[in-house]
Amino acid sequence: MLESINNPLKIFISYSKDDDLLLQRFNQHLSFLVRIGIIQTWKDTDLISGSDWHLEIRKNLSEANIIVFLVSASLLANNYVYHVEMKEAEERHSKGEAIVIPIIIRHCCWEDTFFRQIQVLPRKAAPITSFEDQDLAWTQVVRDMRSLINDFATHPQNAKNSK
Repeated sequence: MLESINNPLKIFISYSKDDDLLLQRFNQHLSFLVRIGIIQTWKDTDLISGSDWHLEIRKNLSEANIIVFLVSASLLANNYVYHVEMKEAEERHSKGEAIVIPIIIRHCCWEDTFFRQIQVLPRKAAPITSFEDQDLAWTQVVRDMRSLINDFATHPQNAKNSK
């Protein structure tokens, strides 16, 4: 069981607008961890009107303990995600400052990105949309994330070993 954490871990979620429905399902499955104060999530839908979106994204990306990518062809086609968010995430991951978790949500050619160096979820890289029961797939993903979160919370230095 996941124990209480004094400060919730910050999770930055990168996704494509084309995958809004899958983002909503992911948020539903994470909601209990948010409710009990284990994590707090941030995604661009949390931007406040009138704010400098580029600065806010960079700020939240740089403060995140865990950086999640909902991987699809649409995400990989997004120049901002590819050149800004993925670059920053790769640097922070390689320095051990954050853990990157790629979640394969739709079939795509992700193997030529830096994600190939990281354990993707769901295990065996089966896209969420390929599961007959997508709730089962999301549940497995969140369980694996809980394990990482618990390990990170108790041993933050293990971020360097999560490659």
